[in-house]
Amino acid sequence: MSELSGTCACGVVEYTIEKKARLLVNCHCGSCRKRNGSAFSTYAIIPKKFFTISRGDEHVKSYEAIDEGMKHFCHHCGTPIFNDNYKYPDHYMLYLGMLENQAKLRPKYNLYCDSQLPWVNKISDLANFPQSMGTES
Repeated sequence: MSELSGTCACGVVEYTIEKKARLLVNCHCGSCRKRNGSAFSTYAIIPKKFFTISRGDEHVKSYEAIDEGMKHFCHHCGTPIFNDNYKYPDHYMLYLGMLENQAKLRPKYNLYCDSQLPWVNKISDLANFPQSMGTES
């Protein structure tokens, strides 16, 4: 039985992981912000040998995102699934947003903090709403 599993937003691609995530990190580099459209990206670092696409492998498309790696995504809904980083050839970087049981996982490190947006450390100071506050600000 796998420790983790995940699906893309449309459910066409599904994967399983045989072992517990080795490490969760937040990456604050400009490349991750640009390619993922967010203030930072959270990844589970997984040994490749424990990762299996159990459904929809034919729907996974890839492109060389930067000189250091490849980005893999569902070509139906665009959900990013995982990255290969050539610096770490035996591991995949899985996007936290695809993982089931996300609430049980917690990042251990922030990486590339020299590129971190200045307000990220103060995010807990923002007003919180249980759902959308609508379109009025």
